[in-house]
Amino acid sequence: MQLFTQAKNTLSTLKEKPFKLKKDMQLLFESSLKTITGLQLIKSEFIIKGQRFDTVAYDPDSKAFISLIAFINN
Repeated sequence: MQLFTQAKNTLSTLKEKPFKLKKDMQLLFESSLKTITGLQLIKSEFIIKGQRFDTVAYDPDSKAFISLIAFINN
């Protein structure tokens, strides 16, 4: 999906800037989690019974915990 930026009455295509590391993408997402999704970050890199969750968040509207996103950097 292409994204655009607006300057006056003109749109310009935004250029893709790949993440060097998966962790960089995860940190950016987690630091903006509430703005992007409305969820509250609970824990990053959470491990329970041998299962690792990249991001665990809480949804105050549904009062539920959510395991979010396996970050993959191709």
